[in-house]
Amino acid sequence: MPFSPIVAYHFPIQRALRNNNGRVSMISEQHLNARSQDLEDTFHDAGQFYWCKTEQLLKSKKILTSNTGGIEISALHAQDIDTKTDWKLAEMKFQLMK
Repeated sequence: MPFSPIVAYHFPIQRALRNNNGRVSMISEQHLNARSQDLEDTFHDAGQFYWCKTEQLLKSKKILTSNTGGIEISALHAQDIDTKTDWKLAEMKFQLMK
């Protein structure tokens, strides 16, 4: 079975908002009045490594398949770096782990 590292979202994505020129709306209105702690935990791909058989990856051309398992890692050990703020967060996390 292939594996991918996953990290929990810090806040339920079911409560996500859309920003349209300064006006906000719920992406999924059914969760408008839901308490965040009652919503399902969701995860995203941490992108740190992938463990799979090369032949299967080349055949399917997909990193995530219906047979992929997740290895949950701490948000402290994962940081996507796309902005200067992301870099600062990575530095702070590194200092916390030392």
